[in-house]
Amino acid sequence: MKSKVYHILLKFLNFFVIKSKRRVFAIPHTNGKIDLYDIDNEGSDNVLCVVKRLISEYKDLAITIYLISYSNNERLNYLKNKYSNLGNIKLVFVSSFLCVPSCVKRLLKHMSNLFLMFRSKYWITDTPYAYYPEKVKRQKCICYNYSTPFKSAMEINKKCNFNFIDDYVDTSLLASAIEASDFHVKLEKFRSIGFARNDTILSSKKRENVEKWINSKINFTPKKILVYAPTYRDYPGAYSSNCVFGYEDDNKIYNFLKNNDYLVVVKMHPLQEVEDSAYNDNVIKYEKTFDFSLYDLLNYCDALISDYSSVVHDFIISKKPVILDLFDRNKYDETRGFAFDPIDYIAPGQICDSVDSFLSALRDLTSFSEIDKDYLRVLRMFHKYVDASSTDRNVDVLLKYINQK
Repeated sequence: MKSKVYHILLKFLNFFVIKSKRRVFAIPHTNGKIDLYDIDNEGSDNVLCVVKRLISEYKDLAITIYLISYSNNERLNYLKNKYSNLGNIKLVFVSSFLCVPSCVKRLLKHMSNLFLMFRSKYWITDTPYAYYPEKVKRQKCICYNYSTPFKSAMEINKKCNFNFIDDYVDTSLLASAIEASDFHVKLEKFRSIGFARNDTILSSKKRENVEKWINSKINFTPKKILVYAPTYRDYPGAYSSNCVFGYEDDNKIYNFLKNNDYLVVVKMHPLQEVEDSAYNDNVIKYEKTFDFSLYDLLNYCDALISDYSSVVHDFIISKKPVILDLFDRNKYDETRGFAFDPIDYIAPGQICDSVDSFLSALRDLTSFSEIDKDYLRVLRMFHKYVDASSTDRNVDVLLKYINQK
């Protein structure tokens, strides 16, 4: 009840604040705080990709963009100095209240940021969970989204009212239909124009940075470079301290990688890590850096290993092989569940649930030549567009709002 009264009061205050159609308030995903994503390293975040395109190619556009930043003060000062002269566009870095340690100062910072939001006619966010029911009708909120439906989200989404968002971006009509049901909003609010971040998978500008980093971490020439990017597990004890791929004994997998000169770069979920002892010469830990993002690494690699993560459906736009490591399929189904039943129908690669099947999938990579019909079916289900123009389409939607009379 207290929370509801709080939001009603804020909405009442917002109603009386003068809006400017030349102001955009941008909220990247909060994972940027952990994974070190910012406007210099935008490749994995849809909001950052859109903002970067605007400040790079639309310098004659007279707008102010308030961009939430999760960086520390030193990094923030660097960014402010670097992006201080952008033509008619003004980029204002706004430190997130999440970065303020003191409770009182955090509240004051949150209120200060809300006032900037209230002054902005347009809000863009990477996730619907950046929950701002204080929006009034004369403001527009675009959610660029951050996932495609693989695991179930029905129970989680019942807790929120997502109708404050005016436009949702997704990758296909199928993905839009599922998420419209999950969010309990009309399908008409969804635009199947693609995720801006997926352009990075097809066309990265940071390949040299990725290559330099990999070469600094290994002392051999890898025949295959794989990325392992598992999703978050909702149940305790999902990973043992010395096991990367989820099996009690990964030694056979490690030996295969070593004997065949395969390199696996492991990007665990920000909230779920394994001990450093689980890594070795052929299985290295992804290091968070401002030099490149995960999606730049996905552009560079030869294949992806994942599970129920939407990164799978992002990655297939590359038409590179995918290995699905579903070591805990039954357990995950019991605790979280899936958007499809059976999930095999939306699996674009070999499903593995044992060390032997995992090794078989690794061996198949040596003879991989082109995608099969099952992979192509999933690609068509989850991507209306298979190109590197999703950022342009997302920018166009925002510009139409800004330029309308």
